[in-house]
Amino acid sequence: MDDVTGNVTTNLTNVGHPNVTELVIYRIRWLADTPIYQDAFEIVAEKARRLWWGQQIDLALVPWSVLLAIEGMRRRIPNLFAFLCLAHLVNLSFAQNLFYVALLLTPAPLPAVEKSPMR
Repeated sequence: MDDVTGNVTTNLTNVGHPNVTELVIYRIRWLADTPIYQDAFEIVAEKARRLWWGQQIDLALVPWSVLLAIEGMRRRIPNLFAFLCLAHLVNLSFAQNLFYVALLLTPAPLPAVEKSPMR
């Protein structure tokens, strides 16, 4: 099958058992063809009140991202990017709660104590 641009596309509903490569290509094309961020921006920018709330969410993400980076690296929490992705894709409060649980379960490193020279 050819699509509008002349590229050959695969209809996965007619394929008995698609292989891994076809599934990956299908997902990449779906992500490329779906204007998720443009649609979200249009919804947020539609009214002044929505734009204000959108700006508030963006402004809240900045300091939390800094806290995430500093505390996560200090306590050596793995996969910090997952918390940031959750904040963008699901909700900031959900990602914050999970990160705070990770902070509670991870021991804080103690600062190095300098020994004074003996006289």
